[in-house]
Amino acid sequence: MWAGVLLLGGCVEEPVPVEVAPQALDGASLEAVTRQLTDLGARMVATPAEEEAVARVEALFEEAGLVDVRREGFEWDAWLPGAARIEVDGEAFAALPLSPTPFTDGLTAPLVLEGADPDGAIAVVTDEGTSRGVQALGTVTAGGLGMIRVTEARGTEGELLTEVGHTFVGLSLVSLAVDAQVGEALRQRIGQPATLYADTEVVEGHTSYNLLGEVLGTGSGRVYVVAHYDSWDPSESAADNAVGVAAMVLMARRLADGPPPVPTVVFLATGAEEQGLQGALAYTDAHPAESGSLEMVLNLDVMWASEGSFLVMGSRPEWVGLALDLADQEGLEAIGAGEPTPSSDNFAFQIAGSPAFWAGRFGYREYHTAGDTVDRLDFEDAAKALRVQWGVLADAVGVVR
Repeated sequence: MWAGVLLLGGCVEEPVPVEVAPQALDGASLEAVTRQLTDLGARMVATPAEEEAVARVEALFEEAGLVDVRREGFEWDAWLPGAARIEVDGEAFAALPLSPTPFTDGLTAPLVLEGADPDGAIAVVTDEGTSRGVQALGTVTAGGLGMIRVTEARGTEGELLTEVGHTFVGLSLVSLAVDAQVGEALRQRIGQPATLYADTEVVEGHTSYNLLGEVLGTGSGRVYVVAHYDSWDPSESAADNAVGVAAMVLMARRLADGPPPVPTVVFLATGAEEQGLQGALAYTDAHPAESGSLEMVLNLDVMWASEGSFLVMGSRPEWVGLALDLADQEGLEAIGAGEPTPSSDNFAFQIAGSPAFWAGRFGYREYHTAGDTVDRLDFEDAAKALRVQWGVLADAVGVVR
């Protein structure tokens, strides 16, 4: 299991400087910076890789020419996954815990299918349609003792995938994830008693960090560009969200090297987004007045992925319209999708009172799985999406695209 020890002030490998042309918003530059994070592997909270990611992003901000580069720490009870399994009918099946599943040394109850009454039972649900949070809350509300979520999709090479993720802050429900093969085996054992095991850990009072840097404006107002650097444990999490952080770094470099914007632009790399938007919520809680009075929050979460629809969401229709026009110029098929959804860092700023813009490629099979690797990304296409984001930001802050 994860040790749950963060090596603060320890021996963290020095980041390797990235050679990037000052104005570059191209695929090669985007890939080079993305690999600065994916080379660290999984950037799970409360592990040494989390601190390495903080140091890496901090160095990238400084190399980009941002001013007042700084860390802001926040304390929270971090959750760490460990080994998990399901035993039924004399057989053991591999599983992965969903956050924030508590440590469980054997929870036994009968299996029931999704849609049946889960009272006193363990619900076997699918990942198609409803979110894991809604499923977990529904299971608890109906008296369910546990939940097993089946990842129905397979990877691009036909490999089995298991999607992990967060359910709901403060929820004490044993929730495990399994692949389609295990899911089929469990469905054949509906009605039989199953035993769930999860070797998870809560690191109380853990300190994670948000990182900030600025490009000073010539006038009033502030715009934030936000991307989270943390990930889940199975993989290097390239699309979610190393490429988003890389896009933020390249946008920061271009803005810092050009004529100054009118509003000050703050680049914010958040920690612990994957476990309930912890970093963004901590930041808006610490800075309520500023967080609620921004001209725009541009969120770079899953800015591009290996497949899916490129959805454009904005609090203001003119932002969506501009992004759709820019996507058309880049040869990308984009879909206007209304107001940004509450499933990423933009939500913390929206509830504080600021408008948000979020465009990304969603509906890809490797989401939150071991398949979210850098080799699956087409960086030339990703750079097109990056230039769409840059165009929206440039228009909002009064600089040439």
